[in-house]
Amino acid sequence: MTDLKNAAHEYFVKGSNIVAVKQKKPLDNWAQWQFQRQTQEEFENQPWNMADGFAIICGTQLENGLFIAAIDFDIKNVSEEAQTRGKQILKQLLTTQTEQTPSGGQHWIYQTHTKPRTVSSYHNEYGIELLGEGKLCIMAPSAGYKRLNDNTPTTVPDLEAELYKAMHQAGFKPKPETPKTNAWFDRNDLAGKRFTGKTPPCIEALYNGAKEGERNEHAIRLASFLINFRKLRADTALEQMRKINKLNEPPLDDKELQSIVKSAVNGGYVYGCQDPLLRRNCRRDDCPIAPANIAKMLSQEEKERAEKLLNEAKLLDHALAYGKRRLIGEDDALQSNFIMFCSGRTKYPISGVISGFSGSGKNES
Repeated sequence: MTDLKNAAHEYFVKGSNIVAVKQKKPLDNWAQWQFQRQTQEEFENQPWNMADGFAIICGTQLENGLFIAAIDFDIKNVSEEAQTRGKQILKQLLTTQTEQTPSGGQHWIYQTHTKPRTVSSYHNEYGIELLGEGKLCIMAPSAGYKRLNDNTPTTVPDLEAELYKAMHQAGFKPKPETPKTNAWFDRNDLAGKRFTGKTPPCIEALYNGAKEGERNEHAIRLASFLINFRKLRADTALEQMRKINKLNEPPLDDKELQSIVKSAVNGGYVYGCQDPLLRRNCRRDDCPIAPANIAKMLSQEEKERAEKLLNEAKLLDHALAYGKRRLIGEDDALQSNFIMFCSGRTKYPISGVISGFSGSGKNES
């Protein structure tokens, strides 16, 4: 094996799922490895002959039971003021394995007892992100990356809490990021109510048990559904969880099961249709909840294209180009209607009445 593959394998044997990359882009589909342990064969079969680097999948559980995550300090796409603030925050973090990125930024690698969420809302202000669940972290000796010390990842109880603590110690008072989903399955009309309807397919799939590596993820979602959406008593939910646990391979320890139920009670966790694990088991045509939640669920490719369009800041140009497939010579109508449609998702939506002579494109626009 090459030096690069050897380095990647060292992380693999400790429990990290590995993605070969070239020019910082994945060379293989890695979505399934967010939820299940990568096999030796899957590791070997990646196109290593094309790779100039590798990434670990953050938020996954290691062989020692801890989770891997990173604090990402970016200096390329932020202001000098944000860089200064970010450096002050880094000084307050616990020393750990640190690596330099090609742009001169840094990755601070940690192991944490608490499954880490990804936190990106402080990037522009502090140049800081927490790379947790669903994020890749490219590691040295990938092209352009290098180790800055010989430390191993420091273990912390909760990396997100450590980040907020460091921010406060540096003199900043950030508002902790709240989960994007505030209502089950993004149904605000059901928030706070006891759900008595048919169990949706994505939850039904959790009743079939899970293999090692997925058991905790299945369990916390199912416990949260029973306690926080069905509004069952904790002891009733625990009895159901014990029955389902018998289908796990192997079953979780009963104390761990009790801890998961307690976590669901205390955390009040809520999961939505965009949750990666639930989305994997989605059957919208059979879902009793989806009819009132018909927004299209975008693929990863569609999301990336949408983000690219937003970053280009040329939405009106794209709207006109698309509109001209059906309507020529009415740019003002196309633009004004596009703006009104978009405003419907803002705090102050615009209302208007379309007027014009016959054939001016009122319907088409």
